Amino acid sequence: MSKTTKLPPADELKKQVEAYFAACDATAERTPLKNGAAAYRQVPYTFCGLAAHIRMDRAQILQCVKAPARSPNGRAVSEILKDAIRRIEGHVAERALLGELNAAVAAMLLKDLSGGEEREAAPALTVTMDDREDWSQ
Repeated sequence: MSKTTKLPPADELKKQVEAYFAACDATAERTPLKNGAAAYRQVPYTFCGLAAHIRMDRAQILQCVKAPARSPNGRAVSEILKDAIRRIEGHVAERALLGELNAAVAAMLLKDLSGGEEREAAPALTVTMDDREDWSQ
């Protein structure tokens, strides 16, 4: 962390981060569908939304996460921000898996969380289907 960057107190930052997630969750709407199921919508968790809410620059957040200050407060702030980023990543992945978020948009948002760095490639996935009733013939 740069010596000129003043970090907020960890306890205050924790409250701000939790307030951001609570504000997003408060927008949740449940809409019943004709088939009896329900659709859910809410303001999604995003990195830029978190940055705006806690009034920290995105680059400052990434710097704090990658190279935390050596002070106890700096380490605590780094852990709070890492947890928030993991929560956003989980939210984005869940929305994509549920079909509520386009895969290309999800990939863009996840790349934004890493500061534009490429992530490790996922291992190849092999799916084996069992055809017990010989439908494929």
